[in-house]
Amino acid sequence: MCRERPLFNQTSLTVDGLRVQDHEERRIRYARRNRLRSIDRVLNELELLNLAEDAVVPSDLARRASGFINAAPHSLMTASDRAIPIGDWMTALLEVQDTLMVADERPVIG
Repeated sequence: MCRERPLFNQTSLTVDGLRVQDHEERRIRYARRNRLRSIDRVLNELELLNLAEDAVVPSDLARRASGFINAAPHSLMTASDRAIPIGDWMTALLEVQDTLMVADERPVIG
């Protein structure tokens, strides 16, 4: 009976470690999904501006788009956000989304 306790303790520690690891992986996955959804909302607003043939990106929308683009290495950002065409904003955001989706792909172990 004395030999079983260390094995039980080790198993318990292993399970706890796996639980913590799973929790962290889920947190990262959900954060990535939420970021993708937020980028989708910004892209939708840019698309509406584009359809309305509006050439000026409102400062709030430019700020939100810049936040996503600046968080990822991208060459779009210049000194003047307002001078950037809507299509370029959209392309940059789609590229950021692509990097987030590729980062979510991992091999399935099983």
